[in-house]
Amino acid sequence: MRKIILLFVLFTNFCFSQNWIKAEYSYLALANSSTNDTIKTTFLTNGNESVFRLNDKRKKGLDDKTGRLVHTDSLSNFNYTNLEKTYSRIILYNQEFVYSDSIWAKTNWNITKNKKKIGNYDCQEAKTTINGRSYTVWYTTKIPMSMGPLKLHGLPGLIIEVSEDSGQVFKLFLNNITFTEEKEEFEFCKNYVTNHKKLMDYKKYCSVMTDAMIYRKTRFYAVGAENNVTFTFGKGAFIKEMIDVPENLEKKLEELHQ
Repeated sequence: MRKIILLFVLFTNFCFSQNWIKAEYSYLALANSSTNDTIKTTFLTNGNESVFRLNDKRKKGLDDKTGRLVHTDSLSNFNYTNLEKTYSRIILYNQEFVYSDSIWAKTNWNITKNKKKIGNYDCQEAKTTINGRSYTVWYTTKIPMSMGPLKLHGLPGLIIEVSEDSGQVFKLFLNNITFTEEKEEFEFCKNYVTNHKKLMDYKKYCSVMTDAMIYRKTRFYAVGAENNVTFTFGKGAFIKEMIDVPENLEKKLEELHQ
């Protein structure tokens, strides 16, 4: 069982207007991987706003050991959330996507009767589906906060573990949590996405991402035909790196054949 390190005294009620919380999670990347890559992440919140960022130090491009593509850059992927929207910045096939999403209106949690202890925390299970991905999370009400990592907001307590239900994308585990006064990373991420010149709404993101992935798969087939090579792709191969999957994208990709 993963040990949770508690570095400060927890009070029954947090005053988020005065305190910033910093939680560090391990992000276990499962997509297209024969070996699991663990990425350190940072989650910063004051209860009204939050930033979740992957600190992805992997070398981008084709991994010589696994033969898979690593999608990252010097900034990595991150989200900024306020009480109205989530703003996301992702890198996929060397292309940057920055977009907003009215995530609060989409999130409906099913809190189950399942409970378990993780480290020092008594946790409750909850499930939800957001933008084509289904999640199972474990949270604790011992640390009350409604903001969570990624786009997993609206629960009555801190999220301790997350699993994406297909088992092919990622898992997330809490390592430690502290109070902090350092907000430089938060301000950078917030300003980057909210002021980005190519910021899209979610509908536009879905259109652009769909076109990009159809083009990507079509190009693979074209290169294969030119070189008398046949490419085969597993189910969901082009969407495994996505947290937000455009509706019908997987179906459209499956309809493309060499």
